[in-house]
Amino acid sequence: VLVEKRASVIALPYDPVRDTVVLIEQVRPVKVFVGADSPCMFELCAGLVDPGESTEQALRRELDEECALSAGRIEQISQYWVSPGWTSEQLSIYCVEVDTSAIQDVCGKVEEFESIHVSVMPFSQLMQALDAGNIDNGGLLIGALWLSRHRDRLRKEWVQNS
Repeated sequence: VLVEKRASVIALPYDPVRDTVVLIEQVRPVKVFVGADSPCMFELCAGLVDPGESTEQALRRELDEECALSAGRIEQISQYWVSPGWTSEQLSIYCVEVDTSAIQDVCGKVEEFESIHVSVMPFSQLMQALDAGNIDNGGLLIGALWLSRHRDRLRKEWVQNS
């Protein structure tokens, strides 16, 4: 049995000037069902690609809806099948240049019942969480690993070419 599902996107919002990433925190049913200490999960901005929308358009829309941020430069990290044994969902993950100087604390679409806490994390703290094994979802894990390898280049290219 193959579950048909639309493509999705994940944004790793990175501010190369402040060397920070933007994370969102929201209630996730799986955390409630398994009896986790907290019903919330830290993750990256993400969402489904709407019909007729490109992945980049979906990325920009989700970044605005979930984080109230505008995307600057965008670099694709990867595109992969979420779980090719049972679903057709393909996921595209991008690193997105953002300015975190005026971040909003709570975002999300009321009509989608979203209450999203937005936070800014220094790169060094993200690497500490990665090394400690404290990242519990694939999008954030892939984004953190990719950023650990490409951060210096991005800071050089995106800051010097601003």
